[in-house]
Amino acid sequence: MSKLGIWARLGFSYSLLVILLVCLGAVGLSRQRELYGKLESIVRHRYALVTAATEAMERHAENARITIEILLLSEIQAKGLAEPLEARQKANTAAITAAIQRIEASI
Repeated sequence: MSKLGIWARLGFSYSLLVILLVCLGAVGLSRQRELYGKLESIVRHRYALVTAATEAMERHAENARITIEILLLSEIQAKGLAEPLEARQKANTAAITAAIQRIEASI
């Protein structure tokens, strides 16, 4: 038989197991931190793109609504109220163009 008793061998094996689990946990946490950092940078970049795209889509929908309003309501054209709507439509078009340029620049 060996010189070490059963309790010494069990204690040694158990301590090795605990040390192994602690090392695996530390490696797992470091990898998780690294992945979190990468994910955070991706989310920040994509969030800016999604925000710009959403703004462009909302402005486009407003431009479509303004166009329909001008075309369908002849009173607006007769009273000369179309100019403010057309000015807002031009401002929306400029904002859409700027948003698209931001998106294209970051791709």
